[in-house]
Amino acid sequence: MAGVGEVKITPPVGTPMAGFSARQGPSRGVHDDLFVKTLVVSRGEASVALVACEVIGVDRPLVEEIRRRAARQTGLPAESILIAATHTHSGPVLQGEYQEFFVRSAVESVVQAWRARRPRKLGSGIALHRGWVGMNRRRLESGFSPVDKEIQVLKVADARGRVEAVLFNYPCHPACLGPDNLLISADWPHFATQRLTERLGKTVKVLYFQGTQGNINTGYSAGLSALGVPIPTRTFTYARELGEIVAGAILSKLPAIPAQPSGAVSSRRDTVALEYYIPS
Repeated sequence: MAGVGEVKITPPVGTPMAGFSARQGPSRGVHDDLFVKTLVVSRGEASVALVACEVIGVDRPLVEEIRRRAARQTGLPAESILIAATHTHSGPVLQGEYQEFFVRSAVESVVQAWRARRPRKLGSGIALHRGWVGMNRRRLESGFSPVDKEIQVLKVADARGRVEAVLFNYPCHPACLGPDNLLISADWPHFATQRLTERLGKTVKVLYFQGTQGNINTGYSAGLSALGVPIPTRTFTYARELGEIVAGAILSKLPAIPAQPSGAVSSRRDTVALEYYIPS
């Protein structure tokens, strides 16, 4: 059993934007709407929810609050609800009234997906994109590597095999747009989603999950970016090009991914403590 939920979370114009200390001023408009999207998969007593939030990040207290409220309104165990941020640098700061709106919207997305569950087929695969999308910002002089070009893909189809949802996981900061951009946007994942729905149908839901993005951006110096230096490639045109490269790789792989009507459903939750240092 699987279901998808989607709730729009586009903030009002004038909302402070997250992503760059060099950014001057709040949002002045909306380039594309932001969403929270959820896939719930169940079999018997086991259920898992995957929640993709088009914001820069969701801290632990908010994650736990969303899990608590969603679990109370559904049959989902709180520990089986994954809350993931796409990490767009052209989204809102989570604070004040907007933060509460965001939490309510995330919970509603989970509830929608829970109630929308129907018999479905699922399949997974790996797509490889051509050219460059994610590039290592600490290795600009030595070939932009190491990077991971694999796109993890999960296909959700109806009983006849028609695609109803696509989840993809790929590591790259959605920060193609720079601090000079004051329009709300999901950045390059928006254009990947747009191309996928153009080809697969407007009713198909697309959920993007961020990978191990660390030092992986769209090919510019992080130092120059932090200072607000103009970089020619940081445009909506280039973001579209990158998104369409990713979408093209997914579309070429999708027909070859077999979707099965049954399989085990389980989840595991780990907490990882990482070593760190405080620089001088």
